[in-house]
Amino acid sequence: MPHAGTAAFAAASLLLFRASGAAESASLEAGARALESQSYQEAIERLSAAVREEPSNGRAAELYGRALYEENELSRAVEWLERATSLEPRSSS
Repeated sequence: MPHAGTAAFAAASLLLFRASGAAESASLEAGARALESQSYQEAIERLSAAVREEPSNGRAAELYGRALYEENELSRAVEWLERATSLEPRSSS
């Protein structure tokens, strides 16, 4: 069952990332689009490839964790979301 706000977050995240001028891998871009359109299994497949291709990419780890969460793979989702946080720490302000 989809969780409210996840697709909106994925869309906003994709727009902000593109606005920053950073290049994305094809897998990451395809995974973000799949997550945005709530195609969670496709997102998991694409983002799994993205985290293999770019193991230090916090955005890939975050989106992969969110896709896993949407498919109720909670323990794996927590693992990847924690990894994303360690890769891209956010300020507390």
